[in-house]
Amino acid sequence: MGTGGAETGQANPESERAEHESVEKGSADVEAEDEEGADTGGLGVSFLRALIKLADAGDPESQLQLASLYFKGEGGVPKDLERAVHWVKLAAEGGQPQAQYNFAGLCFSGHGVEEDQVAGAMWYQNAADQGHPEAQHCYGELLYAGTGVKQDRKEAERYLRLAAEQDVALAQHKLGLLYTMGLDVGKDFQAAAEWMRRAAEQDHAESQAVLATMYFKGQGVEQDEAKAAEWMQAAAENGVPDAMHNLGGFFFNGIGVQQDVREAAQWFGKAAEAGHREAQEMLISIQKGAKPAAEAPPMGVAALGIGADVNGGLNGGHGGVDK
Repeated sequence: MGTGGAETGQANPESERAEHESVEKGSADVEAEDEEGADTGGLGVSFLRALIKLADAGDPESQLQLASLYFKGEGGVPKDLERAVHWVKLAAEGGQPQAQYNFAGLCFSGHGVEEDQVAGAMWYQNAADQGHPEAQHCYGELLYAGTGVKQDRKEAERYLRLAAEQDVALAQHKLGLLYTMGLDVGKDFQAAAEWMRRAAEQDHAESQAVLATMYFKGQGVEQDEAKAAEWMQAAAENGVPDAMHNLGGFFFNGIGVQQDVREAAQWFGKAAEAGHREAQEMLISIQKGAKPAAEAPPMGVAALGIGADVNGGLNGGHGGVDK
């Protein structure tokens, strides 16, 4: 792929006229707001006029900033999706990586523009190749799934790794899953555990749950039930139903924590409220007087599904103009 819309070809008089009219209207918007005494968000009318002038002159940073103001309706300009899209696209065509990432998201969502996955993938790649971490993750996911671009899992792993090395938790989680399952990268539990740990430390809930499972099983790390319980609780507190269920099992059987049937029932109850069937059944058993096992079973730890979601998706948004 090329460099996106950076090569815009010959000037189009109609397009230039439309852009000039847009800028004039933007200035009029600022003047109208000023006359009405509206809040300009501390930016000042003179600053807004200068920003519009710079954007009209082709400055990508100013175009991106102006797009954000129009998208949010802040800083003394009205909320206007059409103008926001206009300016973010110009910024993207001017090579601004955040604008390219944002415009890619609009192409995928169809928000303010015609939905176009191929164009979206191209813009993600343009931003990714300039080092934009979230774009690297998104483009890696697209390559892995073959969405909007020809499937290439080896290249997908490269982009995911670039994003993961820039601490994008979703990319770290995806790499961990690939290494756990041995998909396209070779099975490597130590590498999987390291990527899961890095994502878990960023409070990524699913990574916390998987890392807990790895500590419980001794996969890629030294087996440690206390650490398994610690990470399982972190995932449970972050709302992962499987982790709630498994944490209930830890407390019920005293795995890595002191046995506490009442605490177990609370976690089983939370998982049950989230629709977890096994937790619902376990809660009923406790209410009927079930006792902990003499030898503590893993209580469904394997049910976390370490290999889940390996086909992924964008998993974290598609950008937008408000960044």
